[in-house]
Amino acid sequence: MKKKEKKDNVDVEYLDMMVFNFQYAIDNNLSTVHIGYIVIDDDYLKEYWVKKCDWIKTLNVLISSAAELEEYEYCNKFKKLKELL
Repeated sequence: MKKKEKKDNVDVEYLDMMVFNFQYAIDNNLSTVHIGYIVIDDDYLKEYWVKKCDWIKTLNVLISSAAELEEYEYCNKFKKLKELL
């Protein structure tokens, strides 16, 4: 049986997914945005969502994470998303 990989750190793939998810939520005037999930077991996922009132805070965290990774293009994308809010 293969051991499941646990991802605790933000990476470029996650940043890319967050740009897409936030853009989709903004474009469709949604009240929440999906930020990820963890696999509990074969039959259960735990999903994480952020309410619109917390989007700016979440985008600030993503900007910081992108800066730590030196992914400045993502910093700019997240800043533009904040401006749309």
